[in-house]
Amino acid sequence: MITRTAKLSSYGNFERIGLTKEELNEVMDKLLEHNYRELQRIGSFLKSKGYDEKEEASAVTMQILAEKQLTSSFTVIANALDEKLYNMRSKARKPFTKEEQKDIKKKVEEGFKKKDTEEGKSIIEEAFEKTDEG
Repeated sequence: MITRTAKLSSYGNFERIGLTKEELNEVMDKLLEHNYRELQRIGSFLKSKGYDEKEEASAVTMQILAEKQLTSSFTVIANALDEKLYNMRSKARKPFTKEEQKDIKKKVEEGFKKKDTEEGKSIIEEAFEKTDEG
């Protein structure tokens, strides 16, 4: 299994990311279909050039298909993993929507208006203290 260690956003830690079984199966099935179509195309070309297909040709074709599948698989899996990481990072870096920005602004303004109470300090004061400590 091919995995990558990646940091998905500017905050957070590095994570080990890999393809799930379903994603891996989907990628390999697509590769197999592609390789099979290519071998059919090669066979058609050889027939047009006068190559006489015999019974043993199917065994050779199967062997070639298996070798092609195996030699291509690492690159295809690595590319699929890179695409998955790109998509995950794109989602992680997604900016706030206008609705979310309004909500955040409202909460911050409410936090500044709150004063210390008998129970404790306002939420905004606690947040500032935590940032000073960290």
